[in-house]
Amino acid sequence: MISQFVKKIGGIFLVVALIAGCVTLAFALDPKGRPKGMGPNAASGYYVWQDDKGWHLRAISGNQARKFEGEITCDGGSINELKQYRDEAANWFTQQGNKIKINLNTDKNIDGLDFQVNGGSLTFDLRVDDRSDATFVRVGSASENPSGIPFTLQIK
Repeated sequence: MISQFVKKIGGIFLVVALIAGCVTLAFALDPKGRPKGMGPNAASGYYVWQDDKGWHLRAISGNQARKFEGEITCDGGSINELKQYRDEAANWFTQQGNKIKINLNTDKNIDGLDFQVNGGSLTFDLRVDDRSDATFVRVGSASENPSGIPFTLQIK
């Protein structure tokens, strides 16, 4: 009798785990495509996406003084060809192995990075004005906010 009870409970846990896994996959962020609404008049924050040219991060200040800082870490792969998206001197980011460190104080409208990634996953730990707030981050063409900071995107 106890054996049947254990089997039933085990079966229930398995079903719950499968449902939870499907829900997690259904709500996974899709980084494909430039975020909707990104541009000179967009809300302040980070915009992250991937396209056929690689990975992109933009920090938009909304023409007000903002402090952008954080790290992007590649686990199980490598970050290559890191560059600022505009042709100007850039000392607000550094690459140390598979980690990009960001430290930007700006009131300019848009600053950003472009880079390539080979395999693994990217973990973004981003802050605006010393706040780790997921509503300041928009990912992919749907401009989705991650569920929290830090967040991880799988490389496909």
